[in-house]
Amino acid sequence: MNKWFSLWLSLGSSQRRFPQIQVALVFILFCLFADLALAQQEDQSKVQPLITFLSHRTGHNVLYTMHPDGSQITPVLGGPISDQPVFTKGVTMFRSPHWTRQSPNGKYFASWVYEEGHPFSKWQGDLRAMLWVGDLQGTWTRILNPDCTELFAWSPDSRQIAWSTNSADSRIRFRQKNQAELSRIYVAGIDGSHSRQVMEKEGSWLVEDWSPDQQRLLITHPSDGAELNDSRCELYELRLPETSPAQDSDSQDKTSRSEKKSLKRISFSAENLMISSARYAPDGKSLALVVYNPENMYAPNLAADDEWGRMRMMRLLGKIAVLSLDTGEVKVIFDPDYGLRGPICWTADGKEILFSRYLSPDDIREKFQSDKSHGLAIWAIDRQGKKPRFITTGWSPDCSRVVNGN
Repeated sequence: MNKWFSLWLSLGSSQRRFPQIQVALVFILFCLFADLALAQQEDQSKVQPLITFLSHRTGHNVLYTMHPDGSQITPVLGGPISDQPVFTKGVTMFRSPHWTRQSPNGKYFASWVYEEGHPFSKWQGDLRAMLWVGDLQGTWTRILNPDCTELFAWSPDSRQIAWSTNSADSRIRFRQKNQAELSRIYVAGIDGSHSRQVMEKEGSWLVEDWSPDQQRLLITHPSDGAELNDSRCELYELRLPETSPAQDSDSQDKTSRSEKKSLKRISFSAENLMISSARYAPDGKSLALVVYNPENMYAPNLAADDEWGRMRMMRLLGKIAVLSLDTGEVKVIFDPDYGLRGPICWTADGKEILFSRYLSPDDIREKFQSDKSHGLAIWAIDRQGKKPRFITTGWSPDCSRVVNGN
């Protein structure tokens, strides 16, 4: 207020006429309101970071946003499509998002989305999940790729997405008869531009995350054994600056040499543990993992009515671990009796890890309309595995990299 009082004095002494004083007061009030409006605008620019998550609280998969404390839950994508025409009378089309990732800048989402007709017995269409992108305000969406697996990753600058395709998927057409399983990894702009293949290898290779320094992709390489407990999952980093564009058939040797140079296996010690999913910490120095013991991987679906149902939609007995990329040490920090499942994410400040835990069999807050199974709830723990806190019901949480609105 001192600056405005000084300004008022500069406009004239007390001997001046009243109209001049009145003008000065109006000017002071205008400046005060301008300062207040500017302060409010600055506060609004520091938007509280949002969490994206999936939920069937309505009976169908829907993508939502919420604040970190679980408040202000807002739908973004999913549910019945009221304005879409159908061929068969009595069928309603639904948009059903599944694994979803939020862009680091907190503006967009990428999601593995089905469009399907209900009831399915009348629709009898071809179920095909595709990679969609859109903004969190729900004003636009587009299909980025029709063939990718359910795992993908945003670049730290929120301008690109990386994903993989797999020839074992019945939707993919590049697999030849008697050819071995083949995976390809691609990177493209959010608008589909500048798409390029950065890796092609036999087997299953999945994109888990993109490093904070924008130089590496975090990749899992699962492989099946003769028995369930013989299965393995290895971790790799693909250094993007060292990858070569896809070559023609005459240059396969060159491509192979490039992959050997750019693909590095992450060594770690985790006896009797198999990796289900992985994410970089915001500082890029460690990974959060969902792991499990392959000899004790699943528990029955206690929400089912019969033995057959208990063997479907079983609970993954997952644990949360943190892997140091410097030492290779893996430390299990959270091991709930009831099990948990991914996907997981870090908060933007790296202080917490978000994940999904199973609800009790009689908790119907996330009940499926068709199958009887355990619903899921989103929880957070600190990086030491302490201070667990419930946020809301649902699954597939993801956080932006926005800290304090910046």
